[in-house]
Formats: sequence, structure tokens, C-alpha cells
Amino acid sequence: MAIESVEKIHIVGFSEIKKDVLAALQEGEFIHLETPSQKDIAYGESLDLCDLNHILQGLAHYKEKKFLQDVFPEPLFLGRGDFKNFQRKTAAPMRDEIKDTLVRAHQQKRRGEELVKKINAFKPFVSLEVSLKELRPRYFMSFFVYASAKEMKKLSALDDVLHVSCMRKGADQLVCIVARKPSESKVIDFLTQGQFRIASLPFEEWTSYPDKTPAQIVQYLEAQRTTIESEGRCLEEKIREYLPYYQQFKILHDVYFNEQFRNQLGEALPATRRFFLLEGWILKRKRHELKSLLSPWIDKLYIKMRAPLAGEVPPTKLQNKKHIEPLQLLVTMYGPPHPNSLDATLFLTPFFLLFVGICISDLGYGLILSAISAYVLKKKQLTKGGRSFFRLLLYLGVSTSLVGAILGSALGIELPFKSIDIVSAPIPFLIFCLFLGFLQVIVGVFLKVHLDLKHKDYQKATASASWIVLLISLPLFFIMHLAVFKYFSIASICAILLFSSRSKNLLSRIGIGLYELYGITKYFSDILSYSRLLALGMATGVIAMVVNLLARSSLHIPFIGFIVALLIFLGGHTFNIAINLMSGFIHSARLQFVEFFSKFFTLGSS
Repeated sequence: MAIESVEKIHIVGFSEIKKDVLAALQEGEFIHLETPSQKDIAYGESLDLCDLNHILQGLAHYKEKKFLQDVFPEPLFLGRGDFKNFQRKTAAPMRDEIKDTLVRAHQQKRRGEELVKKINAFKPFVSLEVSLKELRPRYFMSFFVYASAKEMKKLSALDDVLHVSCMRKGADQLVCIVARKPSESKVIDFLTQGQFRIASLPFEEWTSYPDKTPAQIVQYLEAQRTTIESEGRCLEEKIREYLPYYQQFKILHDVYFNEQFRNQLGEALPATRRFFLLEGWILKRKRHELKSLLSPWIDKLYIKMRAPLAGEVPPTKLQNKKHIEPLQLLVTMYGPPHPNSLDATLFLTPFFLLFVGICISDLGYGLILSAISAYVLKKKQLTKGGRSFFRLLLYLGVSTSLVGAILGSALGIELPFKSIDIVSAPIPFLIFCLFLGFLQVIVGVFLKVHLDLKHKDYQKATASASWIVLLISLPLFFIMHLAVFKYFSIASICAILLFSSRSKNLLSRIGIGLYELYGITKYFSDILSYSRLLALGMATGVIAMVVNLLARSSLHIPFIGFIVALLIFLGGHTFNIAINLMSGFIHSARLQFVEFFSKFFTLGSS
């Protein structure tokens, strides 16, 4: 529940130990490097990395595809010791052989695709029983056009036509026209003016087979394609034999990538002929571990650590207890807090969980989400981020189940122990949602007062505290009509007028205070934004009821009514869970980012 303390670190060492020191720091993962900048590092892939990328992409194409594998790829878990001690010789010798096989398979595939294009180009003309030599005599010219039966009559207007024959019957006939060579331009003009569609013979490909007719060429090319496909299948089988090496090549890729990055980083560091300089940030609690890590070279290094100076913005590292760590995702989505701000994870946790629960508000949906999350957490291997996500989903499922039980809804079915009916009587629940918004806004202003006191800015703290008094006392005065709340409101307004500005001019201070006092409309609009919780909660219930109604109506369909009803029930509720989980998460997060964080949160750097 805190932002960890960090220190600036400077390391100066002899150039001969630079690679060893960088390798140790990369393995230890202790330092957030500040120099060199990203633009100073000459990124690029080595020949080894290019080869490995080609191999991984090629092998991945032949791997067996599993359900949702593209969305949730299976992670590779490897301990730091396993990675460090990985023997690249187990995979490296196979690299050239696999690369050569993949290249040959790709070439065969390309040749097969080119043959298919040629075959498709000649197929329309298989009825043409002449070769290219016969088609291009010295004194005659051949034309091929597509023509309907009606258009065939127009061709008789050509005086110089020696021969007209239909090569292919059908709605779109292929017609061959043979004309004298001197009449070539006249025939072309006639065909163009008559808007005949001239067939484009594949003369460029035909020149490779001048003695063959189109039918003979198609037969020849089909035989070639059969041979190529047979060779391609053999290559594919050989490639599948390499699939057990896929994981090893992934590890080898990461080994090479880390080495390349380390080398590029070392070249970009500030250095002289004998020394190099490295600057960055380190967690204060890790300083002794760092010194222990660098102990083999301690005599050749100068290490200095200091607290951040005024104006420096160090990177932020959040540290939370395990049970609320999944909610840290929301803070990192918004952006890391400034070191002088605070970690908002603990304060947003109860609000966010409750808000999402209200947005989905169905016991059945909550139990489904909880069951899916619990199954994945127990049965599947996940990355740290994946575990945090499904633990958050589990929390949201529990919250949804509790809210759904109170509202008395399960898969759109009304439960007998229903406590609140938000569809027929939404106003009481709307007031409850607005109260939750009021409570979170007040908590946000309280955190602002805490930060002002922490930074010893007592004037700002007084102004922020006055807002708390005003926001609480003003509504209570109108509700209860007690004079004490009127006096509290007047006192808080006076404090806001006097302490909202640091100006020594009284009129200027009061003027700025009046402008700040106008900001009460923003507080009310922020609180009003929480009415979206009711709207989303009602939408979930209404859609669920409509799905059930459609499913019941489908039962009356003869023979297949039960199957149709089941499909509507399962598909409709699946869609309802997905769309309302998404909207509930997004809108609840928006309430944190816009209405809550705006009161106290200051962005830092990651």
C-alpha cells in the first residue's frame, strides 16, 4: 500500500569489466537505467536473431492450433537459473537444417501457387485445339471475344472475317475470329465500338510451350503441381518432426536477444578509453543486495547512491499486499503516481469491486465468473500478470454474486428473497448510488488534505478541509434544517474564500476564492456521474429477462423448439455476461480515473 523508496545510483568502472558488470545487473534486475536514452541505443537484429525469428515463425505455422491460442498463448515458464544455464548447443546445431527445410518448403509453396495461377489462366481456353505456332501464322490474325447469342449476329458485319467459331458454349460464349493481317486495326476498332469483351490469352506464359495446346499445357502443369504438392507434403512432415525443438528455439532467441541488448547498451553508455559511467535508480531496500552482486568487481568500481534531488522525478514502484495487488492494475492503467503522491490501490479497492458488482448485478453471472476464474487459477499455468488478472476477475465475480443476491436476480430469474427491485422502483437505488459517489468524492478530498499536510502546505490543507465541511454540511442543512449545519457551511465558505489563494491582496484573494467556490458545481456533477451504476445494473437485468423471454417463446417451435431455446439461452446470457463485464469494468474504472483520482492523484514516471 505504498510507493517504494528509491535512490539515484552512479557507477563508474574500468572498461574491461563493463560486459561482466552489465551481465550481472541484467541478471539481478536491480537497476532502472536512466542513461543512455532509448534513442542512443542502436536497435537492430543480428543475423542470429533474424534466423531464429524466421525459424520460430515457420515452426509456429505448423503447430497444432488450440482453442483461443492466439488470444491466450501458452506461456513458457523458465526459472532464472534454467535460463542462465541454458545450453545453446542443444538447439544451435539444428538451426541451419531447420532453416534450409523451411526455405525449401516456402519455395515449393510459392511454385505451387504460381502453377495454380498459370492453370487458371489457361483453363478458359482448353477448347482451343491449336498451339501458339498455329495461332500466329504469317498472314492471318486471331481474336478471341466473349459474346452472347445476340452479339454473335453483329460479327457477320465484318467483311474481312475469314472464320468465326464458338469455342465454348454457354451464357458467355468464347468466340474465335480469324481475319487477314492487313485488317487487324479494322477488326479491333469494330470490336471496341461494339463493346465486345476481348479475351486475354496468356501469351506470355504460352511462349514457354509454343508447340502445346492450352489443354495439353493444363495437363502438363497439373502433373507438375501434383509432384510439387507431394514434395511439399514430405517437407511439411519433416518440419513437424522439428516441432519438439520449438521451445528450445524460443529460449535460444531470448538468450541471443538479451546478449544483443546488453552489448548495444554497453556501446551506448558514456565512456572514455578506460572508464564507463552508468546511472539509474534502485530500490532503497535493494542497495545491499546490489553491493553483494557486484562484490567480485568491487575494487574496480566506484558506486554512489543518494536520495532524489528536488526537481527529479524517479520511477515509481508500487508495493501492495498480495490480496489487493490485483487492483494495482487500475493504478498502472491510469499511470504511475508521483513519488510525492500516494498509491491509491487500497482506497479504490472497495469502491471499484462494489461498482462492478452493481453494474453486473446478477447472482448467476457472478458465480459463473468466480467459477471460471477459480478453475483457471487452479488448473492453468499463468504469468504473474495473468494470475493478477484472473484473481481480479475472481474478486469481481464474488462482488457480483453478493450484489446479485441482494437484488434477487440470477440469470434474469427473480429470486424469492429479493430485497431491492431496481427495475420497478429505481429511485431508492439511484439515491444509494449517488451516496456511494458522494462518499468516494469525500474520500478523495480527504486524501488531498493528507497529502497537503504531509508536504506541510497548511494553507492548501485548510482549503481542502473546508471543502469537506461544505460538501457534508450543506446537504445536511437542506435535509435536516438544523442551524448548526448552516453555520458550518458559512464558515467553510469563508475559509475557501480566504485560503484558496496565496495572494497578499485581500481583494485578489477573495476574487480567486469566489472562482474556486464556483467549483462546487464540478463536485455535484462528479457525484451525479455515479448514476451510471444504476443504468448499467438495470441494463444487465433487462437484457437477461429479454433473453429468457425469447428462450421461452422458442419452446413452442415444433420439433426443434428445445434446441433453439437452449441456443438462445446460452448465447444470450454469454453475450450479456461479456458485454456487461466489459462495460462495468470500463465505466467503473472511469469513475476512479475521472471522479476520484482528479481530487488528489499526481502522475509520475514509470
